Order: sequence, then C-alpha cells, then structure tokens
Amino acid sequence: MDWTAQAFVRCLILALTYAAIAFEERVIRFVDRPTAALAGAVAMVLLGGFPLDKPLSSLDAQTLLFLLGMIIFVAVLGQAGLFTRMISWFLSLPGLKPWGSLTICGSR
Repeated sequence: MDWTAQAFVRCLILALTYAAIAFEERVIRFVDRPTAALAGAVAMVLLGGFPLDKPLSSLDAQTLLFLLGMIIFVAVLGQAGLFTRMISWFLSLPGLKPWGSLTICGSR
C-alpha cells in the first residue's frame, strides 16, 4: 500500500473514531467512549496504519500509574460528593448570572 492510501486509511479510522466518540450512544447503542477509542486503536494496528511494536514500546509505566492514581482519586472525591458541594458553592455566589453559570456548570 502506498503512502497516500495509508494516509487515507489513517484519516478515515481517525474520523470514524472521533465520530463514534462524539455521538457516543446516540447512533450505536453499545458504543461508549472507551469502546470507540479501543476499537479505533485496534483498527489502526490491524489495518496497518500503525505498526504494533511502536505503541508497545512507547508505553511508560510511570505515566500509566500516575493516570490510574488520578482516576482513583477523582472517583473517590466524586463518591464523597466534593464536586456537588463545589458546584453548590459556586452557584451560591452573589451576583452570579444564571446563564453564565449554566454555561460553566452545564453538563452534556
């Protein structure tokens, strides 16, 4: 496969992965963000867009452990209700305009 075809395949996989992440469960019921990201990575490796030895050699144990620690830390803080208390405090500030707070604190 020449480089233009490889570039097209890479761009197509990237676009499909981003679309799956953006539309999440609205288009396909069982595809959430992690599933879409993993499917895009597997497709990139299987279709030759990325050689398998390159992603495996670029893994850094310290970074992965740091991210795992942060995920656990944020999950515990969320379970404890810290983020709900922070939003309640933010919304109780005097002089806060309702539409401005909706754009800052609004969810999807």
